[in-house]
Formats: sequence, structure tokens, C-alpha cells
Amino acid sequence: KCWLKCVPAAPRVIFTDADKAVQAAVPNVFPTSRHFWCLWHIAKNLLQNLRPKDTKVWSKFKTQFYHCQRQSSRRIFAKLWTEIWRQYPQYSD
Repeated sequence: KCWLKCVPAAPRVIFTDADKAVQAAVPNVFPTSRHFWCLWHIAKNLLQNLRPKDTKVWSKFKTQFYHCQRQSSRRIFAKLWTEIWRQYPQYSD
């Protein structure tokens, strides 16, 4: 809310970490803004939670994941995202 006191308009896009309090606050404070997680935090979570012992599998997964996240088309992103989770069902949780 301090932002709105200093700047006359809400940001169009907000990048943050995955903090639950921030996730809950953004839509209430900035209802017209789009909220995304920062890529650095996503990569950190990938390493902490998904990295397998098989480095070849991990390398291939990571390459496909980053290729997917760089897509500007929602349709292509959705197609690639679905392919990733079909190919790596062990990571779907």
C-alpha cells in the first residue's frame, strides 16, 4: 500500500519470490497487476526440490524447462509445459 502513496498507479507486472503472504497481498493491493514469480527463485526451487541424482535426466529436464519458460506465446508455452510433465511424471508433484 506504501507503493500507491508514492506512485500514482499500480504496476502492470510484479515479480516476487514465492512468499505466501506476498502472494495473498498482491491481488488485494494491486488487483489489476499480473503477479509472477522471479525466475531466480524458480531456478532455486528446481535445484532444491527436483534435481535427481541422474545428471543426464536433470540436464535434459532443465533445458526443456527453460526453453518452455522463455516462450511468449501462451499456446506454445502450454504445449511445451504439458510435454514436460508427460515426459517427467516423477516431477509432477
